[in-house]
Amino acid sequence: MRRRVLRRILIKTMDNNIIYAANCGEFKQAFEKLTNGGTVIVTDTVVLESIYLAKHSGTVTVTAKEKGKLMFDTSVTLTLGGETLFENITIDVKTSGVIAANFSPLTFGENVNVICDFSEEANGLYLVGGENNVQNEKGSYVSDTSITVCSGKISRLVGFSRGCPNRIHNGHATINVKGDAYVRYLVAGAMGDGAVAKSASVRLSESATIEALHIGGAREENILTGDFDMFVDGGDIYRFDRVGLSAVKGKRSITYNPLTAPNGLAYLARLALIDDLKSTCETDGHIFGKPFKNPFGSDTTAHSCTVCGFTELLGETEFSETENVVFVADGGFGNGSTPNYPLGDYAKAFEKLGKDGGTIVIVGKCTLKANLCDQFEKLSDAYQEPRHSGTVTVTSVYGGKDYRGAASLFFERDIDYRMSGPTTFENLNFAASDNAKRNRIIARYNPLIIEKGCTTPTRDGYKLDIIGGYLQFRYTDFDGAVIENEYENLVGVCRSLPTDHKIDNLVPIERFPNFSLRSEAAAAFNRMFDDMEKEGLKVPTVTDAMRPYARQYALFTGYLGRLRRTFGYSFEQARQVVMRSCAIPGCSEHQFGVAVDMYHLDMVQYGSKKHHYFDITPEWAWVHENGKNYGIVLRYAADKTDITGCIYEAWHFRYVGKTVAKILMAKGISLEEYMGAKLGLLNLDSFVNVKSGAYNSISPFSFETGLLQLTGKHFVSIDNCVSVKEKSTELSEC
Repeated sequence: MRRRVLRRILIKTMDNNIIYAANCGEFKQAFEKLTNGGTVIVTDTVVLESIYLAKHSGTVTVTAKEKGKLMFDTSVTLTLGGETLFENITIDVKTSGVIAANFSPLTFGENVNVICDFSEEANGLYLVGGENNVQNEKGSYVSDTSITVCSGKISRLVGFSRGCPNRIHNGHATINVKGDAYVRYLVAGAMGDGAVAKSASVRLSESATIEALHIGGAREENILTGDFDMFVDGGDIYRFDRVGLSAVKGKRSITYNPLTAPNGLAYLARLALIDDLKSTCETDGHIFGKPFKNPFGSDTTAHSCTVCGFTELLGETEFSETENVVFVADGGFGNGSTPNYPLGDYAKAFEKLGKDGGTIVIVGKCTLKANLCDQFEKLSDAYQEPRHSGTVTVTSVYGGKDYRGAASLFFERDIDYRMSGPTTFENLNFAASDNAKRNRIIARYNPLIIEKGCTTPTRDGYKLDIIGGYLQFRYTDFDGAVIENEYENLVGVCRSLPTDHKIDNLVPIERFPNFSLRSEAAAAFNRMFDDMEKEGLKVPTVTDAMRPYARQYALFTGYLGRLRRTFGYSFEQARQVVMRSCAIPGCSEHQFGVAVDMYHLDMVQYGSKKHHYFDITPEWAWVHENGKNYGIVLRYAADKTDITGCIYEAWHFRYVGKTVAKILMAKGISLEEYMGAKLGLLNLDSFVNVKSGAYNSISPFSFETGLLQLTGKHFVSIDNCVSVKEKSTELSEC
């Protein structure tokens, strides 16, 4: 009798629709009474069972007082019956648990504390917009879903149904992640065999975090038949899952606030092939600050956007562009059409002139910035012009005006200037900061003329050199080169493959049928593995071969996310670490179907680093020495990192054909060096004509090219007024 009275007190409905519940039965009965909405206050540990809550038309708020909390003691599903708000409550998840909204709005408001153990991948709390693990004959659902999470740690957030086979959702999922919420995996669409959805939108703001965003579904088959859109106004996102590369059949768009969006968002979005990436300024218009005097025009004013920094002139909207002339200066915010509206990027000036060439007029300080990346996008100490076949003249005198009083081509530090076409410098000041000790202008066999009127730094300890050929010979010198043989082709950051690159002649490797290569390459590895076994050696284990863009993308962004989750790295910290050992999508030889990654079974004790220790085994030594007989070579050698742009990879072997492999091994050269010779890139004439300035050295030759034989004719012409410190390199012809 006493228990019965106590129970009546706990579930008593008060005038303001508040019900107290201390166990699962009372929790369920509370929803049966609050059909028009109200509040359920949990006063003790409510161990949840798999239950369907009663349908209700108004919003029911679930909160707690004192020691009250909800507990998922086992993997059960709580299915809601109407719009529900959870706030100021602890949810304790021992393994995993699901709250299924059943197509009703679901909100996690403030102060939701989710206790869970993320060390197991499947653990944690799942929020599902539709139903969870329900199988029935009804195949089409038209209802929309809405999930808002302001707090709490969520393992999976699914826009539509989860584990419901062949569901067709014709509604729209609206997902809002804000506050300090943390979502490990967000699936905008549906999960389940054959399940699809129509469209979804995601909003990320404040200090919330999404580890991995599946913009379609959890698998390739879980597509969005319509559009996906996202608005980012803060927070952080670690990666977009690779399924989104193909799982959205409509338009994929992201709009972001430049002031609050996380670092790396645009980078990740471009890798994920987002169709439309734009800032709030592009969609809603710029928010301009107070006008200020235009530094490049005494009679004009300008104003800048306080959000994105875009600057435009006031009172001057039309410009009469001069054909093939671009004005440039640091801080320029124009299109380069006039000295008052200069371009702010020297490299973009070359791009604007295109292949025909023209004139770049430097009207202010113009700083040369390193733009040349290695195979893993680590910036080198070099600036390289965009390719141009026509002559580009760089000057600070044009149209009767001399800008040299304030204008210069400025070396901020030790940066090599690498030419990419015929270039002439005239009436120009070369300048360098105190941090710059040595700069070099490297013509790369493009005609170089330094006309009269050019000045150069002359302070003690500073060196400016001119090289008519190459400084070393490396992957960056193949920009624009045509390589017809598919087994000799070079793939890298300067020769990236298109995202939809396909190979028609892929064949599985016999011993490792889950991995494929181009037919000729696969046959070579098959023969090599067979012969290794005949000689009593252990056949290395192949862990990767052909990788399409999506696979390379998954590896790259997966490593990013793992570093951020495990070590708390910022986006840029994680990116720099990942790029030491994983090529960016489109820049890996694996995507070309000619290379494999291997390790030795005895190295398993080294865990994820087992590949790195492959080279201490007799099998590695055998492959390195005898691979040439099968057309296979170690692709990225330890002593060729500057040439290949890639770290030493003991595990990465590539098929190049027997003839090429034997040459590479006999001469001790890389594929880059071999192809440079084969394509005639080392048999070029150089032409250097210097009429003004002071230099440490002027040479028509190439330097630091190792064993490569450089041929061709080399010309240098130096006027008497030019000062050269190291005269041993002065030659008229050889």
